Amino acid sequence: MALDNDSFIREVNEDIRQENLGRLWRLLKPFILAGAAAIILITAGVQVYSYYTLREAENMGDAYNKALKLAEAGPQAAAFAALAAVEKSGFGGYPLLARFRAAALLAQKGDSRGAVKAFDALAAEAHLPQPWREAALVRAAWLLVDNGSFAEVEQRVKALANDVNPMRLAAREALGLSAWKAGNLQQAAYYFNRNYSDKESVGSAFAERAAMMIALIGSESDDTVPPAGRAGAGAAPAAAAAKPQLSAPAAANPAK
Repeated sequence: MALDNDSFIREVNEDIRQENLGRLWRLLKPFILAGAAAIILITAGVQVYSYYTLREAENMGDAYNKALKLAEAGPQAAAFAALAAVEKSGFGGYPLLARFRAAALLAQKGDSRGAVKAFDALAAEAHLPQPWREAALVRAAWLLVDNGSFAEVEQRVKALANDVNPMRLAAREALGLSAWKAGNLQQAAYYFNRNYSDKESVGSAFAERAAMMIALIGSESDDTVPPAGRAGAGAAPAAAAAKPQLSAPAAANPAK
């Protein structure tokens, strides 16, 4: 009799468990199905977003390349419009590249002040990576070598002409040329000597131009600072035969 009672109790408990499970399933079923649907939708959304991003990157890359080709033909309205369209897209790093190229195109057009203003605007944007902001300052300074004063050049790149900044060689060269153009031979010699003696300039065009300018400045005045020595260097820089071209070095040209 006791066994029959135990069996009956087990059956009742099993029925209750089954009924509870059924009730629980009916209660949770909508949430479980909704969760499964959400997972499927999220997975599909990620795939669609990845596809869209890839396509957008390809399209924007094509648009930027077309803008560059137009810019290579000269500072025409179509080139500026194409670069502006890339800038407005806001996609990836292309807008920043487009802004640099548009500023350079203004300089090519002959609007040096407009180009300086554009580069200054880039340098003033705190959210941009520091190397890009410094590159914009150097580009502006180089435009001002021919179209501004020494004070304007110094205002932009004096802080970069230290012993550790990656842009120091281009910054010093701009300062040296600007000082030379202003007739301040002592200051010009100071910056060119620093470039010539900088270990990072060994074997570079910066060192060649520094040597040429040191020699040229020496031929213009007997009171200038003599060429600085350099570890492993031999004789002082040779004299230059003619005034050098005042063109920006490649290192100051991050976005062509």
